[in-house]
Amino acid sequence: MPTTITAIFEAITYLLTQDHDVSTIVGTKVFNGWRPTKGADAPCINHFEVISTKMDFGLFSGCQLQINCWHTNYKSARQLADAVVKKLNHYGGKVNGTFHIDALEYANRKDELVEPDVGLINVAVFFNCLYRADN
Repeated sequence: MPTTITAIFEAITYLLTQDHDVSTIVGTKVFNGWRPTKGADAPCINHFEVISTKMDFGLFSGCQLQINCWHTNYKSARQLADAVVKKLNHYGGKVNGTFHIDALEYANRKDELVEPDVGLINVAVFFNCLYRADN
């Protein structure tokens, strides 16, 4: 059985690759941790945990996720980020019949200029994720 954070990463990847609006833009190029290395990788998404927190009473755990939306221009990167927010904001439930997410809530967006080492535009969106400690 995967660790909880691995299960969250798998759940996020599953939710985004199964969403029509997101997958129309990136196909299956949704990765945990991985970062594009060159323009040929675009468009794509990478995501990772920023903060992990154990909630009071031990009933719930939480984390903040950063989801980077990479594209060759700002307008397209922003459209991808908007599709990610539309899919994940206020999400709650079992993902692919296995991992239960109690709540995903959109927290913030950071528009970044071109990343010089990869030549791509990144729009990062942040989500707070709440899940049961006994998942």
